[in-house]
Amino acid sequence: MAFYTIIGQPDCQLFAHAVYVAQYLSERMPNFKYRKILKSKLEWPDFVNDLNKKNKWFMVKSPIIWKEISGWGGKPYLLGGLSEFWDYCYCYYGFESWIAKKELEKLAHDNLTYFEENVYSMTHRTYNCLVTLMFDIDRLDFITYLIEELLQVSELAKGKGLFIHLYKEEYEVDDSNEFRELKSLEKYYNSLALYGNRPLVEIVRDDVASIRNSDVLIFSENFMRHANEDEEIWVKRCLIRIRDMADLINIYGKRELKVIFCNEGPICFMATCLIECCTVLNPANIVALTADKGLSIIEIVSRLTRVPVEKIGAPPVWGFIGFNQYVDETNIIFKANILKPYKRALTAPSNSTLPLGTILPELRSMSYLLPNQHSIIANEVLKRQKSIEEKLGRKPFQAKLRALKSLLKLWFADDHNTNENVISLGVCSDVLNHTGSNDIPPGLVFSQPCIRDQKHKWRPFSNSSTLISDELKPILKEMIDEAVTVVKGAGLSINLFPFPESASEQMLDLL
Repeated sequence: MAFYTIIGQPDCQLFAHAVYVAQYLSERMPNFKYRKILKSKLEWPDFVNDLNKKNKWFMVKSPIIWKEISGWGGKPYLLGGLSEFWDYCYCYYGFESWIAKKELEKLAHDNLTYFEENVYSMTHRTYNCLVTLMFDIDRLDFITYLIEELLQVSELAKGKGLFIHLYKEEYEVDDSNEFRELKSLEKYYNSLALYGNRPLVEIVRDDVASIRNSDVLIFSENFMRHANEDEEIWVKRCLIRIRDMADLINIYGKRELKVIFCNEGPICFMATCLIECCTVLNPANIVALTADKGLSIIEIVSRLTRVPVEKIGAPPVWGFIGFNQYVDETNIIFKANILKPYKRALTAPSNSTLPLGTILPELRSMSYLLPNQHSIIANEVLKRQKSIEEKLGRKPFQAKLRALKSLLKLWFADDHNTNENVISLGVCSDVLNHTGSNDIPPGLVFSQPCIRDQKHKWRPFSNSSTLISDELKPILKEMIDEAVTVVKGAGLSINLFPFPESASEQMLDLL
């Protein structure tokens, strides 16, 4: 499959004609995907200059058309202007197009009107980032704390500030205690007047309004398996909900929308469903929060190894979360203080007062401190979580809040030093960019160590294979096999990226 990009000026008739043809082909050919980018006359010279420098092209006039193989964000292959696009369409699709001059003028006028309205709405947007929280009313306590955490993420609140939409799929009657509590929450945060007279929180009842213009969608609806519920029915219930949400995103969602699954239930399965059903989003922008699964063992590891908690990093979390998981405590990185001895340390007398060396920090793995401790730690975590749930009457969510805050700070950070920021995350395996992706089938969302690339997309950590020990390999294979069985049993295809890198280059002759 080829993905086409058409860039032009909004009042350009040639650009309007190219977009018209691309829209016609996309409606009639399932494997034809395109996107259009409009640039004003003021933006055009600098934009085209940067584009030519980056790709070593020599394009000047509108439109500029190229294609990418297998997905957005790949290597661009220049087609050229409108004439070259016609030659391509005729040779490959046998398609010819002719439009009257008046119709072209009308199309160009419509493009210009849309562009001006879009620029106006962005210029007069009173907030920098719109975050939509999808939740169940019984998770209102989680939402309350989540709003507090979001306000502390400076990367989200910079510029014109933050705006939060609260959406519950089916609201209770307006006089219910739960809804009154929700209204009270809205009133409280808006009374803070953090951004002048503009509201900070708004309750939305329309599912379209919950998606439209959103920059970040945090999905926290409870999809835990009900007592005595068959697995097939449980999976189908999750699939139906995600398909409904995907339909809305396909119609009303922004292409740059970021979706985070941090709900209770099969989050990796639900993220996989959304990637298959939602065609407008880049799969790298759909993630499942899994780092919180590893935070719960840090205190126990600290007690067993006597390493202070503040010196311990988060452990890698593997698995198809919701069905299986494996927290690898042996690959926890911690900061140790080591003595670098001087030469005199070998010959110095026992009563010497001279310094024998220097103490320096060093990053080490926990593997030598925790031999064969996995089952003990896992049982201790399970026992502790049950005790906390009995006392609270609900699942604890502090670890989830901490992991979500860290994820957002990394995702929206301006720096490009991403190789140092490794986080466990459920992401779509992509064999085109990361060969094998730890043998996880392409298209499957699976929790693993990840990094953010230069384009602010989450990718599997390229060096994560070094974290897979011989003991972990069979466990990982078993978890992957179970995940594939669940996904195929639900009728989904996980082969979203069927061509390896070499095959993609061979497809150039055909495309």
